[in-house]
Amino acid sequence: DRVSVVPTVVDTDAIPPPPDPAAGRPLRLGWLGSDRSIRETLHAHAAMFADLQAELGFELVVVSKPRREMPDRRLRWRHVEWSPATEARIADHFDVGIMPLVDDEFQRLKCGCKLLQYMAAGLPSIATPIGINPSLLGGGRGIAATDRDAWAGAIARLRDPDLRRTIGATARPYVERHYSVAAWFPRLFDVVESVRLGATPRTVALAAD
Repeated sequence: DRVSVVPTVVDTDAIPPPPDPAAGRPLRLGWLGSDRSIRETLHAHAAMFADLQAELGFELVVVSKPRREMPDRRLRWRHVEWSPATEARIADHFDVGIMPLVDDEFQRLKCGCKLLQYMAAGLPSIATPIGINPSLLGGGRGIAATDRDAWAGAIARLRDPDLRRTIGATARPYVERHYSVAAWFPRLFDVVESVRLGATPRTVALAAD
C-alpha cells in the first residue's frame, strides 16, 4: 500500500506536430536507440530487413550515437547522429518507427520507450508484440508484427500516407494523456510529497483507454 508505479514518459511539449505524410517517395522506416540496443535488438533482425528491403524497396534510417555497422551487408541504411534536437524531430527523418525485439527475459521487460517516442512524434509504429508493446499498440495506435510475413504486411500497408496519418493522429494524443511529462509530473510530485508527509499518495495512476 506504499508502492507507486511511475512509467517511462516523454516530453510531448518539446515534440512538434509531424509534417504531413508525403506520397511518391520510398517509405522511410526509422529506428531510434542506443548503441547497446542496436546490438541486442536491431542486429538480430538485420537479415530479415535486408530481405524485406529487396522485396518492398523501403529506406532504413538509424538514429543513434555512435554509428554502428550492421551485420548484414545487403541492408542499405542511412545513419543520423543522435542529439536531443534530432530526437525531438524524428518525424523529419522517417515515416514509420520500428521496434523489433527478441523474445527473451530481458527484452520482455523493456519499457516501450521507442514506441512512446515514435507515437509522440505522430508516427505509426511496427513492433514485436512482447512485454508492454501490445498495450501501447492497441486501439489502432500501431501494428504488431510477430514474424517476417507480418512485418512484410505491415510495411506494405504503411505505404499508404492516409493510413500513416490516421495511426499517427491516434497515437500522439494517447501518449499526451498517459505517458507525457505533463501528465505525470503532478503525480510524481504527489508521490514525493506523500513520502515527505508520511501520507498516502492521492493520485498515482492514469486510467488506460
